[in-house]
Amino acid sequence: MIPISALGTVDALQSRVRMSARRLEDEAVPILDALGRTLSEGIWAGHDVLVPEWLAAARESALVSSARSVSGVTASVGNGPNGQNRGIRVAHRGDKALEAGSIVSPLTVGVLAALGCATVRVFCRPRVTLLVACPHGREDPVCESVIFAITSEVNACNAVVDSVVTCDDQSSVTRTLIEQDPRDLTLILTDPTSPIVDHFADVGRQLRGTADFAKTTAFHNELTGFAMTRNDLIFLLAGGLASVLLNFELFVRPALLKMQGHEWPNNGETKVRLESAVPRHPELDAYLWARVQLVNEIFRATPLLEPFPSLSSLAGVNAILKIPAAPGTLERGNVVNATLVSPPSRFGMLIP
Repeated sequence: MIPISALGTVDALQSRVRMSARRLEDEAVPILDALGRTLSEGIWAGHDVLVPEWLAAARESALVSSARSVSGVTASVGNGPNGQNRGIRVAHRGDKALEAGSIVSPLTVGVLAALGCATVRVFCRPRVTLLVACPHGREDPVCESVIFAITSEVNACNAVVDSVVTCDDQSSVTRTLIEQDPRDLTLILTDPTSPIVDHFADVGRQLRGTADFAKTTAFHNELTGFAMTRNDLIFLLAGGLASVLLNFELFVRPALLKMQGHEWPNNGETKVRLESAVPRHPELDAYLWARVQLVNEIFRATPLLEPFPSLSSLAGVNAILKIPAAPGTLERGNVVNATLVSPPSRFGMLIP
C-alpha cells in the first residue's frame, strides 16, 4: 500500500496532467462529420451571414453550461450557454464568423453550410486504450459496469476507445504498454488492492517516464496514478465505479479536451451548502460526488455517501465536493467548494 506521505494533492496532480497533455494535430473533415468536434482554425465569412453571438465565441461550451457563484452560495444563471445572453449578429464579408476552439454543434453546421463550407479543419480525436486488470476478470459484473461507464465517458469527450485489453498481473500490464502501438492516452482500470498499484511507479520508470499519485477519497483505499512517457499519457484508476468516474472527471476528461484544442477547463467551480453531515479525514482532502440543486437562489448539495454506489445510484449526481482535511465531521449547513459537471436544477418548491 502506498503511504499517505507519498501521495500528492489533487491540485498538484492536475497541474502535472495540465503540463503534459499535448494538443493533437488537426484534419479536414466534411462538416457533418465534424459534429461535436473542435475547430482548429477560425472561419471567415465570404459573404454576409447571420451568426448567434454566443456561438461565435463559444470556446468552452462542451464542458459545462453552469450557473455562476456571485456571493457565497448565491447563484445567478444567465439565459444562454455559460450564462451569456442570446443574440444574433451579422458577420459581414471578411469578418471572422467562427473562432478557433469552437465546438461544432448542429447550429454551427448550419452556419458553415450557409457560408458554403463543405469541409472544416478540426482537431483529431484522441485514441484511448483500456487496460483492464480486475481480480475476477472482465466477466465480473462490477468490472463490466466500469468498462461500460468509462467507454461512454470517453465517447462523450469525442475520443475513441480503440482497444480493450485484459491484463492478469503487473508484468502483463508492463508488457502491453511496451509492445502496443503508441496511443494518445491509456487508462489502467484495477482494484485498489491489486499489486499493480504498488508497482505503478516501476512501470513508469520502465517506460522512461515518471509516476505520481493522488488520493481523491478519504473513505476507501482508492487512488489515481499518472505517468507521462515519451508516447502517451497513462492513468491508473484504482477503485470502484464511483471513484473511477470521479477521477475520470478530475483528471482524464480535462486532458482529453485539452488534446482537442481547449484550454484547461474551469467546470463551473462554485460554493455550495451541505444538506447532510460529511466525515472528514485528518490528513487528506476528500472529493465526493453530490447532487446540487438551486433552491431559492442557493446551491444546496446532498453528498453521495454510499460506500460502494451502483451505476443507478450515480444517476443525478452533478457536482464534485471538496471536503478539506480536518479531524471530525463537517456538519450540515457548512459551505464547501464544488465543481459542477452539469447545470444544477431548480427545485425551489421541494426544499424549504
